[in-house]
Amino acid sequence: MLNNTEAVKPYSAITGVLIVIFSMVSVMSADWVRGKIYLGIIGVVCAGMATATAFGTLMYIGIPFISINKIIPFLMIGIGIDDMFVVLASWRRTKIQDPITKRLSETYSDAGVSITITSLTNMLSFSVGITTPILGVQIFCIYTGRYN
Repeated sequence: MLNNTEAVKPYSAITGVLIVIFSMVSVMSADWVRGKIYLGIIGVVCAGMATATAFGTLMYIGIPFISINKIIPFLMIGIGIDDMFVVLASWRRTKIQDPITKRLSETYSDAGVSITITSLTNMLSFSVGITTPILGVQIFCIYTGRYN
């Protein structure tokens, strides 16, 4: 297992760059004013920072770090990017003529429900995984569940 982890380590940086590029390209549009390229970068950075904070907090309080936890950042960044796409889709459905405050209100009321439901189900799923008698699964679920 450790050899597999070490073998994929060089590809982690490449994967991170590809995730950022994919996110930027996905939020682009033909209109440079309405395109949200920075949103693609910020979505990945925010998910990455949240994952790093959760990892740091759990390591600080003494929960052991196992090698399988190295895949968690990719899982969490994927969930974070998905939430970013939900918010952006809701924003694009609002009327351009409306004031920003009204557009944000409509965006959050529309996207907030979806994001809340997916976050709660993810958290519940990983919380159930904490109850398993297999220590590796427990640790994985603790690290993954604390992100949500």
